Amino acid sequence: MELRVAEMQNSLAEVLRNQIQALSSLRACQERMFTSVRERDWSVFLRESARMEECAGIFGTLEKRFGELLAAFSGGKPAAGDFYRITAQFPAEQRRQLNGMHRERKRLLVLSKAENAVFGEYVNGAAKMLSSLLDSVVPSKRNRMYTKSGSLSAGANEGFVLDRAF
Repeated sequence: MELRVAEMQNSLAEVLRNQIQALSSLRACQERMFTSVRERDWSVFLRESARMEECAGIFGTLEKRFGELLAAFSGGKPAAGDFYRITAQFPAEQRRQLNGMHRERKRLLVLSKAENAVFGEYVNGAAKMLSSLLDSVVPSKRNRMYTKSGSLSAGANEGFVLDRAF
């Protein structure tokens, strides 16, 4: 039993350490990606979003391993409070260390989700504003287009190009 406890401590510590590292990398990618959107640097955006997906995949794999470890130690399907029930069996120093790593993991996960929500709202707001702006410039109901001098354009225009950044 003592060997199993020590093995479990080491396995949990390794998975938690790797999850914290993956989440830290994910948050750094999020920051760079969000900055690239504000600065309109689309090559950085594409690179960082691919890296972010990679980090999320790594975290998902580690999360599955974490669940498997909890299930193996608890003798079945892990419940929500199993982590703390399992670490309660460890010596005080190891318990404090693992519980601290678990809290840090949860903190980084909440921060990452919050930043994604804020970014999503930013993108949705920008899309609504641009849509509203384009509806004002090119009203689809009346099918009227105006020239740059402000007079009504003759004929149907199917496409247009804006030479301004908003």
